[in-house]
Amino acid sequence: MPDGPFYPKQRTRAFFSNAGLLCQQTSDGIRIVYDQARVEALEMYALDPQEDLSFDFIVSSSDPDFRSYTE
Repeated sequence: MPDGPFYPKQRTRAFFSNAGLLCQQTSDGIRIVYDQARVEALEMYALDPQEDLSFDFIVSSSDPDFRSYTE
């Protein structure tokens, strides 16, 4: 998982592991990539009518004005 201001929550980390996704820190955020050989697992999660596909992260910042421009 990325080492930076974006930390996937436990449920998201488990989903990434189960669906074959990788989360990479970039200079301006994160990149989420998948293994083409495991695309069926990702599609299964995406098409699940019982649960929305969403990724939850904890975001940290050392910018003292962070709260003034985020929700």
